[in-house]
Amino acid sequence: MKCLGCGKPGLETKELEENLWVKQCQQCQGIWIPASSYWKWLKIHGETIPEIASDETGVSETDEAREIRTCLDCGHFLTKRKVGHGINFHIDRCTTCGGMWLDNNEWEVLKS
Repeated sequence: MKCLGCGKPGLETKELEENLWVKQCQQCQGIWIPASSYWKWLKIHGETIPEIASDETGVSETDEAREIRTCLDCGHFLTKRKVGHGINFHIDRCTTCGGMWLDNNEWEVLKS
């Protein structure tokens, strides 16, 4: 399985948060979150997810052209979805199965 960020093979399965299993690239630190894994995690943690202080350095969206990304679970195209709430980047999400690709540091920004 190739990384959607850097194209290198070999995403590794890891526990990103307690009960949240993802595949992560060891080169660029991009993260694939399967929808089923995310929803199970959210059901367990729901309202008890602690907020952490926001990091102003965060992640910024660039206007550079990029190749079309496809879902690692079902093969459909990913679409860019604006996060909103004052966060100035987009995440790549599968409109078919709901899987998400997060580039380096985007998970930390979303948690904050």
